[in-house]
Amino acid sequence: MKSKLLLIVTAVTLLYFPKVNFGQVISLGADASKFVIFTSAGLVDDNTTDLSHITGDVGTLTAGSITDFGNVDGTMHPGADAATAACVLALNATIAQINANPATLTGPLSLGSGATFTPGIYSIPGDATLTLDLILDAQGNPDAEFIIKIAGTFGANSLSKVKLINGAQACHVFWKIDGAVTMASLVTMRGNIITGGAVVMGSGDSLEGRIFSTPAGAITIDGLTAFMPIGCNSPYLTGPRKPDLLSLACYAIFSGAGALNGNLSSTSIGDVGNAGGGSVTGWTAGNVTGILHPTGDPSTMLAATDLSTLYDTLNAMVPDIELLYPALFGRNLVLTPHTYLLDAAKGTPTLTDSLYLNAQGNPNAVFVIKVVGGALVTSTNARVKLINGAQSKNVFWLVKGGGVSILDGSIFRGNIIVPVGAITLLSTGVVLDGRALTITGAITTAGLTAAMPSSMSITSQPANQIACVGDSISFLANATGSGITYQWRKGSVNLSNIGNISGVNSDTLTINPVNLSDAASDYNVLITSSCSPNDSSTYASLTVNAIPTITGTTPNSICGSGTVTLGATASAGIINWYSNPTGGLSLVTGITYAPIILVTDTFYVDATLGNCTTASRTAVIAKVNFNLTTNNPQTICNGNSYVFNGHTYTIADNYNDTLTTINGCDSVIVTQLTVNPAYLTNNPQTICSGNSYVFNGHTYTIANNYNDTLTAINGCDSVIVTQLTVNPAYLTNNPQTICSGNSYVFNGHTYTIANNYNDTLTTIDGCDSVIVTQLTVNPAYLTNNPQTICSGNSYVFNGHTYTIANNYNDTLTTINGCDSVIVTQLTVNPAYLTNNPQTICSGNSYVFNGHTYTIANNYNDTLTAINGCDSIIVTQLSVNPAYTTNNPQTICSGNSYVFNGHNYTIAANYNDTLTSINGCDSIIVTQLTVNPVYSTNNPQTICEGDSYVFNGHTYTLAGNFNDTLSTVNSCDSIIVTQLTVNQIPVAAANSNSPVCEGSSINLTTPTLLGGTYLWIGSNEYSSTEQNPVILSASTADAGTYSLVVSANGCSSAPSTITILVKNCVEFHIPEGFSPNADAINDLFVIRGIENYPANTIVIFNRWGNKVFEASPYQNTWDGKSMFGLIVGGDELPIGTYFYILDLGDGSKVIKGTIYLNR
Repeated sequence: MKSKLLLIVTAVTLLYFPKVNFGQVISLGADASKFVIFTSAGLVDDNTTDLSHITGDVGTLTAGSITDFGNVDGTMHPGADAATAACVLALNATIAQINANPATLTGPLSLGSGATFTPGIYSIPGDATLTLDLILDAQGNPDAEFIIKIAGTFGANSLSKVKLINGAQACHVFWKIDGAVTMASLVTMRGNIITGGAVVMGSGDSLEGRIFSTPAGAITIDGLTAFMPIGCNSPYLTGPRKPDLLSLACYAIFSGAGALNGNLSSTSIGDVGNAGGGSVTGWTAGNVTGILHPTGDPSTMLAATDLSTLYDTLNAMVPDIELLYPALFGRNLVLTPHTYLLDAAKGTPTLTDSLYLNAQGNPNAVFVIKVVGGALVTSTNARVKLINGAQSKNVFWLVKGGGVSILDGSIFRGNIIVPVGAITLLSTGVVLDGRALTITGAITTAGLTAAMPSSMSITSQPANQIACVGDSISFLANATGSGITYQWRKGSVNLSNIGNISGVNSDTLTINPVNLSDAASDYNVLITSSCSPNDSSTYASLTVNAIPTITGTTPNSICGSGTVTLGATASAGIINWYSNPTGGLSLVTGITYAPIILVTDTFYVDATLGNCTTASRTAVIAKVNFNLTTNNPQTICNGNSYVFNGHTYTIADNYNDTLTTINGCDSVIVTQLTVNPAYLTNNPQTICSGNSYVFNGHTYTIANNYNDTLTAINGCDSVIVTQLTVNPAYLTNNPQTICSGNSYVFNGHTYTIANNYNDTLTTIDGCDSVIVTQLTVNPAYLTNNPQTICSGNSYVFNGHTYTIANNYNDTLTTINGCDSVIVTQLTVNPAYLTNNPQTICSGNSYVFNGHTYTIANNYNDTLTAINGCDSIIVTQLSVNPAYTTNNPQTICSGNSYVFNGHNYTIAANYNDTLTSINGCDSIIVTQLTVNPVYSTNNPQTICEGDSYVFNGHTYTLAGNFNDTLSTVNSCDSIIVTQLTVNQIPVAAANSNSPVCEGSSINLTTPTLLGGTYLWIGSNEYSSTEQNPVILSASTADAGTYSLVVSANGCSSAPSTITILVKNCVEFHIPEGFSPNADAINDLFVIRGIENYPANTIVIFNRWGNKVFEASPYQNTWDGKSMFGLIVGGDELPIGTYFYILDLGDGSKVIKGTIYLNR
């Protein structure tokens, strides 16, 4: 569990705190991608209260400007080299790509607060600040890119987070920031940051991504956790090729030439032995799980040879990463699969606290750590922790130039290979998960628990089985390793290949056929290899079910359709009902089934017990017997009777007689009795004279009564009495006369043409009456009478007087009495009175109809219209006057006066003839006067941030500004202010704080061309040097130092730093602990806290709730809450917690995270 600590810390820190592509895909290129921190020009400093953890390269083009770093899982580039030069070129190409993609979205100045960005290019037009959570949503597209361009500075408030959801990847996030970047503590940042200014990251910040400053800017971090973005084809690290242990695979403790000194409290899982050069003492077969070899036996001699081969292989491996600070080895450092170098010439390699080996999900990843020039030692309670699939069998420690000493309570993992030197494992509670191998040197142990990584690995476990009697089943287990053998067992009893059991010594145990006696819950396999220890699989069970049978069925039948109940019984199990003899899903389960049936049907049953089913299905019939109804129609004549089933019926009706069928259902006989009458029917008939009546084969022409006897359709007599009447027929003339256009209507017919027409009517007695109409048609007349008069006259016709234009009909009568219509079309032409208003200017005349008018008046002229009527023209004559007007004007030189489309700039008199509103001349005489204007230069200089005020305007930017005033004659007086703004220099105070008493305090700042420097600090300190040094520092020198930089008459804002001068006692805050009562790392222990008796600590959960507080803190927190109600007890859940630690000595408050694991 504890070996997973750092992975969980990283995962929780990055995840719990927090499909659209556009343009071209942005690429950093391989030369920039390998850097996590890089600046083109500037200091890179870990201003640390705790060591930063960096995975990836760190570099700057400024020589020697990487300071205060611990070990980095990557390469340090402290100055110009091929890698940093290539990085600059790659960065420039990336910036060009980003600039070539124009922004499509405008982002807010205040980022976060739960806001969500979808893929796109965002432009923020000024300074931006991240608060709380900013969510980047890829909408399911893992290639989606986010480009955020900030045209100013960028800041992040404490606990701010960038979250990635729905496939978003940090490698596809780019922050292009023009100004400086400043982040508070505990910020979770994701993406590639490219800034044009300085970068300051707070204590406990984490970064999945990269920081680039170009063209210049210092980068300052403080306890940062940073690693290259995951995904986007990030390299899959495997480490170097794993060397072959050969025969050493069976050994946990081995020396080629050296004594093995142990005691009875040491135990080893794995062989123990040496090949000579010393005795083996304190080791007995009882505390070795494996073989305790006598000195110089064939196995140890072969192992000595193989150890030399192993050493040669490891020694030949070229390190790809050097850890530059061996004395700071561990301290929660995270390493990935590589070959690492620790050079003792740069400090004694000392493993302190925890070292995490992160396989990044590759269980075959190999780690090689080479210590040269000295020994490897550990602190007490040191830990080598394996995370993300790392395995101790794939970890190799080659220590050249000294031995290995592992101290109390330490857990060490991996294969230790020492060519010349002793391995000392004497301390209490030391655990070695690996091997201790030395070519020449003693191995001394006391109370050691050693377990070599097994050379065997069970890769698959047997699975539980359920079978039916007679089935065949197999249990399967697989293991890898050398010399693998299998022995299948029930519990601890070995099985044999007898009867139905086979494969007991293979990876597959087969039982065929299965019997009830084979059922058991403890099948397992014992697996052995060429090296101890053996291993056994997990238990697997075999459940055996007998095959059930159908023991009986209950068919059934019903009369008519409905529900029928069927039944079945089985020897065991569940009864299933089906509609088919094979296949298909069951209808229901149970001993009875009650389907609704319309016709006879067959159903089928089987039984299941577990996964066992009867061999075949049994049929059960559901039969339908029908009730019958039969019609029995019968007819008798009135006075007769019908006898059925003992009943005599004489009256017409329906009679039901119920009988029983052979299958017991009803048979209903329905007698429909009809009683037919005998008939005497009168048949009165009438014919016209000359016609005849035919009935029953007889023809009658004379009026009389006739009897005919027939048989009715029902078989009874029907006497028909015919009473015959004979009526006469008629012919009548009907002469008629009409006028043309009229009509004559007779008997429903309309006649308009002269002719003879016959209409046959029927007399009152039904015989023909023919009416002959002789029609005569006289003509009628229509005559047009067009007439025209003038308005005010009249037209008289047929006694009518007409004055209005219209059509008038006058109807007269012709000699034959028909209409003669006279249509008068009367046209009335108008007489006209027309106004003719006219205007002339004084001195002009108006001529009309031969008359000349010059005086304003009304004049009448009578004309004749085209229609012959009067047209009177009334001329209203107006006479307008003409004008002359003076227009004096004054302008300033350079201006112009525009009038009537003319542009006048020179002093003179100008005449413009206009037309007045009444159309007559209006002469405007402009007398133009031109006054002079003035222009004066006003050069001024200010500092950036200051302002220059003139004429009510405030100027802050460099440039030329025109202010226009007015002279005494009201013309412009232009004052041209040439404003120069000198940049205020930026002071960047740096130091090597904290320092120990007696050492030097180095105050540093970047060079400013033409600048002067003023440092002011504690103990009345002041200096005008750029980088002053305070020798032999004391606690009196601790405190706040400020730097002011001046250039071009402008001074910077003070840049302040805090100098800590400490009594250098070791002080370390771990990143995690595991209070699970295993006596290992159960308390949150801050080493050195006892030297700060006035300290105070407060711990919060990720929602900001206080869970623990102490003043002073005495290393007592065991992961329990002091506050609030905790469901399930006061033990806090696994997760990341925040601490605020005040040492109480006036130094800066320390903030960070602690991961609680269990």
